Amino acid sequence: MRGFNKTIVASVFGLTGAAWAQCSSCPGGQSGPVAVERALLSGGGNQTLMCRPIASGSNVADFTIDLGAWSGWDSGGTPRDWVLRIYECATSSSAPSVNVGKITITGDPSGIASLAVIVASPDQSWTEDMGTPLAQGCIDFGGLAITDADVLAKTRASIAITGDVTQVGGSTAAPDLHANSFVRIQAHGRDGGSSTWIGGHITGKVTAEAAATPYSGSDAIGELRAWSSIEDSVEAKGYNIAAVRVVGDSASTPAIEGISGDILANGASATIGLVYSSGPISNGETDPENFVKITAGNGIGQIRSVEADGTTLVAVSVEANVTANATMLADPENYPYNQPITDGPLTLLDVGGDLRGEVKAANLIGSASGRGGIFVRGICYAPINIEFIVDHSNIIAKTFVEPIRVGRTMRGAIVATGGAETPSEPPPGYADGNIPSITIGDLDDTEVPAEVLTANYFPNARGLVGIFSHRAVILQGEEWFTASSIAGAALDGCVRAQNSIGVANIASLTTQLFAVPGSYACTKYPPVVEAPVIGSLDIEELATGTVWSGQYVENEPDSVYAAIDTIRIGCARRYSAVRATGWTSFVVEHHAFGDIHVPEVSEGSLIQIGGILGDDENAIYEGDLEDELCHSHVHAAEGCESCVADFNNYYAFNPDEGGFRNPTNPYHILCTTPENSDNRGQIWVHEDEGLHGQIVINAANHTSISQAALWTGAV
Repeated sequence: MRGFNKTIVASVFGLTGAAWAQCSSCPGGQSGPVAVERALLSGGGNQTLMCRPIASGSNVADFTIDLGAWSGWDSGGTPRDWVLRIYECATSSSAPSVNVGKITITGDPSGIASLAVIVASPDQSWTEDMGTPLAQGCIDFGGLAITDADVLAKTRASIAITGDVTQVGGSTAAPDLHANSFVRIQAHGRDGGSSTWIGGHITGKVTAEAAATPYSGSDAIGELRAWSSIEDSVEAKGYNIAAVRVVGDSASTPAIEGISGDILANGASATIGLVYSSGPISNGETDPENFVKITAGNGIGQIRSVEADGTTLVAVSVEANVTANATMLADPENYPYNQPITDGPLTLLDVGGDLRGEVKAANLIGSASGRGGIFVRGICYAPINIEFIVDHSNIIAKTFVEPIRVGRTMRGAIVATGGAETPSEPPPGYADGNIPSITIGDLDDTEVPAEVLTANYFPNARGLVGIFSHRAVILQGEEWFTASSIAGAALDGCVRAQNSIGVANIASLTTQLFAVPGSYACTKYPPVVEAPVIGSLDIEELATGTVWSGQYVENEPDSVYAAIDTIRIGCARRYSAVRATGWTSFVVEHHAFGDIHVPEVSEGSLIQIGGILGDDENAIYEGDLEDELCHSHVHAAEGCESCVADFNNYYAFNPDEGGFRNPTNPYHILCTTPENSDNRGQIWVHEDEGLHGQIVINAANHTSISQAALWTGAV
């Protein structure tokens, strides 16, 4: 189909059978429409080395450039920097009209300090700026190979064409592009009229050998730009890939095909700046292990389903295994952990359709402003594994099918918004607006490298942490994908499912982020876990925050309670609240200093408190009993429980505006302690005569705690 289109275009422009304009300065009686020229990088020294004729149709056949065939590379024995230019001579005044076959560069003459190879228009000068579009030098291009290792190590290239990187004129040579580094590769395609776009496919491998900062800067591959498709691997063996774009106008025809090859920045410190695609990212495989790989040794900036403007979202899916921390995963014991919060980071994965494969990163770090995190406008079939921290970022999808794990600290929002279109073949256990499994903070101090624990600004709080701002109302549905952030790139401080959470294992809910002796860093607004239905809830330390349904229906008071099958809380501190119903097991393993709200305790049901139901600042708990207040010791929560006006005004008390997120609701606890406030841990049974089952205090039989101390709270 692509060849058919090109024939039509050639006919339209009167090129079929035409006599192509011949280059004017060909050496040794040569002739042809394509020239190879050398020039000094600093300017001057221009010399046409060869001209290449048409072999058949509009094709210049594959050819070899033997650098050793020419002298004068050095100046008095001093090597010089050179540019090798390949172009169709007529393109300075018209669009390209010929295809150029694969170019193989051989030889290793003395005198070449560096070699820049450019396939572009004859009036296009060499530039080290990867973002500058280049004037094109031919239609299709058959590839670039450099046979000598020494020359390869000092060669960088830029290529600009209006067609495809593909085999030319019946060539059987692989249309691969191979150099030490690439500043820009541009297969932009061309306008065929009537909104039809032709070309823009890169069908061969792109390989950059650079193992350190290449001549052109910090990137082994600067910008790789195709209009329609990248069909084979893009690999920077030792250094960074700055940008890969397969983007255009999604209304154009034919549809943009997208990315079906791997994107690999394999160096130990290598990063991928961005991958933008207006078409799907998929190779058609059905086994997730064989999906497209987008892998960086130490960080990925953005992967987005967008048009050429970089902002308009396209409803296409991504089937890819995304790994931002490959170096760390390959050898975690010897990884240097130079910047533990930002090592192996992913900044933004923004998918217009469904996401399949898997996502791995050491950290999910949002920018100071703008978007940050993982956004899936469809179904997230991919397990998500963030080894350490999600900071000022979000993980949002209409529904999730696989587990989400954050190894250490979560500061932002994890939300299943609901509204997904039911798949034709739903996977087992599929449900809309669902988080099947969420784990936050399973890495304790013994499982975190010592270099990380002692580094500046590494959160020693494990679990779900509050944020520094809040919303007047809770976001709903599509708003989670379009709303502005409120704290860095964070949309909220919550784990929220519109319909259900299967299993939630969270080390803590807290407003504390950092703690060192004599110093604390606290967030103002407590985190929340909210879903109408939760299968299993396990929170080791409920220090500051709320668990509830996330729903409020006027005149339906029971709507605020989450139906939770099994509840285990290690310890509940003062500014905490759980609103639950329908449990089969409800255990606070140690002490309860916060509030438990239930509509009733039905006959045969039980709320079990392992130790104290009371006030964690009551004088009778000082001294010898201090260590018994919360046995879990996930982190030192003291220092972040002081009364702060903003904290206590967390969400307006109007239930329509999220009042049930406030852990002190219904009592507004201020530092001045008004008469209607109460600091004691309390169990609220809200229905009249709703206590039919049992509430057990001191279930762990603490003999060292006095009876007076065990129960100063209230039921």
